[in-house]
Amino acid sequence: MEELKQIREELSSQYWDDRRLLNTVDTVLRQIYRYWPELDPHTRSQVDQLRMAAAAAASNSSISASERRAILAGFLDDLAALDGVMPIVFESMRNGKTDESHRGGKGISYLQALNLLRVMRDEPSNYVLRSAPSQIPPAAVSTPGPAAAGGQAPEGVRGGTTVQFFTYVDFPQSISNHTDVKYPLVVQLVRDRPQESRAESEVSIIFQDEVEFVDVVVRAPGFAEVSGHGPGEFDGPALRRTIAVPQTRDSQPAVFLLQLVDNRTGPHWVIVDFYHRRRNVGSLTLEVDVRAFRLLRNRSRRAGAAIDDEAAAPVAFGTASVIRAVDGVTIPQGTLVPPADVELRIIRDADGRTLHFHLHSRKLPALDDRAVGSIVFHELSSPDIFFDRLVERLSVFAARAGADMYTDEAKRLEDEIADIGIELYERLFPEPLRKIYWELKELREAGKLKNLLIVSDEPWIPWELVKPYDEVDGKDVEDDHLAGVWQMSRWLAGVAVPSDLDIQAARLVAPILDLDFVWEEIRYFDSLAARAIEIAEPITTREEFLDLAQKGGAQLFHFATHGNFNQAFADESPIVLQGEPLFPSDLNRRRARGLRREKPLFFLNTCHGARVGFNLTGLGGWAQRLVDHLGVTAFVGALWEVNDELASKFAQAFYEELWAGKTLGESFFAARQQIRAMQSANPTWLAYTLYGDPNSRIVWKTAGRTMVGIPTA
Repeated sequence: MEELKQIREELSSQYWDDRRLLNTVDTVLRQIYRYWPELDPHTRSQVDQLRMAAAAAASNSSISASERRAILAGFLDDLAALDGVMPIVFESMRNGKTDESHRGGKGISYLQALNLLRVMRDEPSNYVLRSAPSQIPPAAVSTPGPAAAGGQAPEGVRGGTTVQFFTYVDFPQSISNHTDVKYPLVVQLVRDRPQESRAESEVSIIFQDEVEFVDVVVRAPGFAEVSGHGPGEFDGPALRRTIAVPQTRDSQPAVFLLQLVDNRTGPHWVIVDFYHRRRNVGSLTLEVDVRAFRLLRNRSRRAGAAIDDEAAAPVAFGTASVIRAVDGVTIPQGTLVPPADVELRIIRDADGRTLHFHLHSRKLPALDDRAVGSIVFHELSSPDIFFDRLVERLSVFAARAGADMYTDEAKRLEDEIADIGIELYERLFPEPLRKIYWELKELREAGKLKNLLIVSDEPWIPWELVKPYDEVDGKDVEDDHLAGVWQMSRWLAGVAVPSDLDIQAARLVAPILDLDFVWEEIRYFDSLAARAIEIAEPITTREEFLDLAQKGGAQLFHFATHGNFNQAFADESPIVLQGEPLFPSDLNRRRARGLRREKPLFFLNTCHGARVGFNLTGLGGWAQRLVDHLGVTAFVGALWEVNDELASKFAQAFYEELWAGKTLGESFFAARQQIRAMQSANPTWLAYTLYGDPNSRIVWKTAGRTMVGIPTA
């Protein structure tokens, strides 16, 4: 008791600098909310009264900063006087989680106080500390159908209550390049469509409990986070808030206080990622125009006076400008699919040449939210030129290689492909990522890691081809191509990574062409009928496919044909069908509403099916159209010319592995290894790329039963 009395005296008498006071209040509140269920009703009521009174007083904009500071200090003193919470206050103070390195502050600003006290106003039961015990309920066990030997049942359960939300985002569209101004970024999921937010699409959240929890992660190159709630150095660790999303009302707001540290004028980007149960479930990008506004002494903008362009059109302040295609944030709760072992989040900066790298891993807490460097293509005015030339070389290699190639020639070709992969590693992997990669390699070889998910703002780099080669402690170290050792997949930032998929009907799109592999795939799809999968005659024309795309009714589409990449107009890269070709732009939202509803698995077994274009105004191509615009569950395509025989073998091996109950990542990796073993010098095994969650599973629905892992013999 004597120690607690000393704490109360310390709280009442000592001088508080801004950062320490804010951190102390935050630490005490978090401890109290962690033990909230253990408090008696009377103590809860007392804490609630203090909390609401402090919040109401401290958020009063008419009082001074020193008065606001006194309110917060008095709030701590009052809490320490409550018998029921004194041990909690003592524990939080004893743990020393405050930051005493920032002294001499000029007073707590209104925005700083509001950032913290928004949380104080919320119900304590809706507040979750990031390091608190998991609030995720135990996964119920589903009852799958028969499984093949070695097959596994899907993890978790399906179902729940689906509630539609919208994204509300507030941040200035234009700011001054002065570095002493602070701007609040507010992110929230709301029930009604907000008029002032540019993110207007609906968000589907599947609830198993009344409240679900979502991590809001912000990366803002060129900004620092200055509210005292997390690091925010330029290109430093990501900023994170955990918000409660109630089933019947708006979520808590996630508030970040950003301050510009890079005063270059022009566009800056602020990227917001949403994580649910450690899985990336959506992203949005805000463009911020940094301009040289002339400011008055009170730091307000002089009306209409931009130094660089006085005749410029007036700009809007206070509302975010969402420039990315954002369909809201889908947070799949009913399907408890574990996140990828390692997620590499790659963010393209507003300059179009800079890539920032961040790591996430539920299995490696020390790497979670870890910034691992940036790269800039100084010598490349147009990155697509470099990668187009690379793809052309690999297409030539695929045409040259064959089963009858001499051993020496095959070895030379493998060496050339390895050299390309090493060159990509040297160009694309920043130094911090290189250092960490060799630790990841050791953990993978020890069996602790197996899959890698790349979530990126750029879909044009062949990451599968990268081959790490470096010098560590004076010794050369080497790894295989990323796709050769990791169960690897990708996703495009901006939409949720889907979890799993029920397949009852499959459709083959195969025009009658003089291609042996097309006939092989027709015969394979015919065999699915014996397994009680609904099939039909192959689709041969553009009109037939678009009709089905609009009506729906199939969950697997497999294309076996030719494809051509149009560098000048990536959205117009066609797939060859009977009569007229099929273009990505044909699949608009109206014509593809059946696809948007079914969210199928798409396999484009065509040349250049996964290629995307890159230009200053946006990205195009089949991957962009299917993943970003239509939200398919998974997409498979080839980045360069592929060998016809190997292409057919790869597709059949992939489907057989899925049929046996393997995950997407396991099935794709196994199929890749099979065709590599057939012709290791042919880069076809590296050409295929998978967009999807590596831990997702295909649930086959046959003859009215759910089948996971169906015997093939």
